[in-house]
Amino acid sequence: MHKKETLPLHLNGDKRDFEGNAGIGRYVILCGSQERARQIGQSFDQLETKSHPRGHDLYLGTIPHKDHAIEMAAISTGMGCPSTDIILNELIYLGAKRFLRIGTAGSLQPQWVKTGDVVIATGAVRDEYTSRCYVDISYPALASLSMINAAVAAAKALDLETRTHTGIVHTKDSLYAREFGVSHLKENAEYMQHLKDIGVLASEMESAIIFTLAHLHGYRNSKQYREPAKRIKAGSILAIVGDETPVDNNQERINKAIQRALALGIQTIKFLYESEITANDF
Repeated sequence: MHKKETLPLHLNGDKRDFEGNAGIGRYVILCGSQERARQIGQSFDQLETKSHPRGHDLYLGTIPHKDHAIEMAAISTGMGCPSTDIILNELIYLGAKRFLRIGTAGSLQPQWVKTGDVVIATGAVRDEYTSRCYVDISYPALASLSMINAAVAAAKALDLETRTHTGIVHTKDSLYAREFGVSHLKENAEYMQHLKDIGVLASEMESAIIFTLAHLHGYRNSKQYREPAKRIKAGSILAIVGDETPVDNNQERINKAIQRALALGIQTIKFLYESEITANDF
């Protein structure tokens, strides 16, 4: 259980920061990169920055959509599931209920998922140990359906359908052992080949814990309060930054992938907000 007298420890925020949007609460963009979180924050209207010595600065603001101002937040989770676990738990404690990861990944299907493309994750292989501290490995790590649907619609609206792929991604603990092959264990290469053979689209380091915690905390909230507004939704949009190699040597292609993912992420939130407000589905 969270100890109320100690949280949050690693970010500067309070529960009032995550209210708004007619009871939905702020939509929170999660990035592994501090710089990417800062860039997203600087695109907000009415920006307020809440700094923290750990580097997980919280950016609060709004984005325009039709006649509304959607209340937003952006923050870096840091790299990997252990760091993401800390930040996400503290955000959930503060009342955040809508999370969209915008990050990077390496392609596991280089013939057709190319550098510059974007992947909408429907679920994640839990090849990490943080989520296993919460629930058995047989428990699936799934993105929220409404988040997936909004992202697919956003890709169509932005004319990004030919550069966007939807499917399962891989979340790992070690970038260098699993993906870069810097390891003395043959099982790493064998395991990664297995993922390719079964159609996993891309490999990254955070989505599995985000999906797992969103489902577990969301179920607990719904069970305790019996209110749809307490449900937690999570999604992940990933810029592909490498295909034949883990990281492409063409920085321009990488930059385009990241810009596409950012644009897709913002449009996803606009569509999700519109659907939730219209249908009162929150």
